[in-house]
Formats: sequence, C-alpha cells, structure tokens
Amino acid sequence: MRRTSTRTALLACALATIVASATPAAAGVPEVVVGTERWELEPAASSTFEAWTEARIGRTGFRSTVYARAMGGDRFRVSPTGSVAFTGGIDGSTLAYEQEGDLALFDLSTRTELKVPSGVNTGRGIESSPSISEQYLLFVRFRANRSSVVLFDMPAGTSTVLYSKANTDRRFFNVYVGQVNGNYAVWHQDTFSARDDALVDADVYLHDISGKTTARLANPQGTVQYAPSVSANGTVYFGRSGFGCGLDTQLVQQALDGTESILHDFPNGRDFASSYALDGGTTEVYFDQGRCREDPPNQDILKVPAA
Repeated sequence: MRRTSTRTALLACALATIVASATPAAAGVPEVVVGTERWELEPAASSTFEAWTEARIGRTGFRSTVYARAMGGDRFRVSPTGSVAFTGGIDGSTLAYEQEGDLALFDLSTRTELKVPSGVNTGRGIESSPSISEQYLLFVRFRANRSSVVLFDMPAGTSTVLYSKANTDRRFFNVYVGQVNGNYAVWHQDTFSARDDALVDADVYLHDISGKTTARLANPQGTVQYAPSVSANGTVYFGRSGFGCGLDTQLVQQALDGTESILHDFPNGRDFASSYALDGGTTEVYFDQGRCREDPPNQDILKVPAA
C-alpha cells in the first residue's frame, strides 16, 4: 500500500502541495476558534459542540489526539491515550472520528464511546476521514490499491460505494472525504504522477444522495481544488490555489447553480487542509489555517460566515 493510503499522508499532502480564479472577492473576516502554539487541524462542529485534532511530532514519532468542547466550554480528550486519531464530523452530540485505521463513535454529552455499526470497520482495509449526518456515515475505505468513498446507512445497515479509484502504473490518487450534510456529500481527489510523485490535478466532487448523481465541480482555470465541506442546501465550500502551498489560496463558496463567492483570501504563504460547514441561522465555515514554511505547521482553527 502506498504512503498516500494513510490519513497522515493525506494531511501532509494537503499542506505541502496545495492561479486564483477571476471571481470577484467578497472576503470575510475570520474568527479564531482555537489558536495556540500547537498544531490544530480538522475542525468539526454542531450547534452545541466543537471538535478538532491536535497533532505533534515527538521522540516517539507522529501522534494525533482528538479533542472536543461544548460551545464556550473547556476542552476534553476524546481519543484514547497513545492512539493516533483524527477528527471526523459531528451530528448533534455524536462525533465520528478515526482511530488507528478504524472508525469510532463518541457521545460528547456523556463522554462515552458508542458502538460502531457492523459492516463499517471491515478489518481488511483502512476506514478513514468519517463524516456523520442524521442516518448517514460517509468515509473512505482503503483496500489494496483502491480508494472508495462509502455512504453507510446506519439504520438500514447497508453501504453504497459512491466513488472508487484504483492506482495505476502511471497515476496514483488520494481520496479524502469532506462532509455529508443532509442530502449532500462532498470529497476531493488528488492525482499524482507515479514517475515523480508530482501533483497532476486536484478536484472536488458533489454527490446528491436522493438523486444518486455525482458531479465534479468545474475547474476551468486548472487550479488545485480541495478540502471541501457542504451545507444542507448543497452549497459547497472548498479551497482553490496554485500548485504549491499558499499560492493565491482562497476559500470559495459555490451554490448549486454555480454562483461563486470568495469567503476568505489567504495571505501569501498560508493555506488550509480541511473545512467544515455548520448550518444554523447562518452558515459558518470552519477551517484550519497554517503557515506553509513551518515544520510542523502551526495551524489554528478559524471560522468565517458564509456569504
């Protein structure tokens, strides 16, 4: 299995390999949600809770911990001590996250682990980058040289493969789930050359669950498009950048009719790896901004109102 089939590598590629569009800017002013000297990334939120991943590289290697807090409260640890874990998504008080290549569910109100439905963790591959909304779990399953986006209906106990891509002798792929929200799901795919590991392109996909249709978001400028999230009405939020970290990076909002707005223009040398849309009276978009030249990057969690 290639290095690109691990959650850690997906995050590294998002910051290391992330031509601005001609859309007029309507940039908002981001609010810092979690801002410390730590490496904080992969935000998720509901109306009552926020969660994120805190990563570090120490003497024992790479470690990542999932933390959460009630809105306005103090943080608490979600993932077990010593494990490598990554945030996923929140529905109400239920957090879906990844732990050591499997998916886990956690009740943030009672701070207890929940049972994962049978058929989610197969033991024959890696289940990664989960998102949760109502009855659905959305995640990526890595098996051999293939990455598949899986939509799992928890009450029915059934799964549907929405998208699947296998590595070839000429190309290999990172597929990363962004978010499922109501009737819509999004993910992005990075395509690399097998000859020199160079990024060839990166695209965002939107899936209509009830309509059973998948569409690739248009990318007429040939930019890198990545780190998507989605609101319940199908509006997609994603990154658009040149072929390099922090090159004309923008957080873009695109409605179902293709209308675009720019929510945030990043300073040169800054980028982000993931976003998360929280619906309410207005939609707020969380993202994990970091400096490209720092190793590891000092990422913080920010949010900005949708247009």
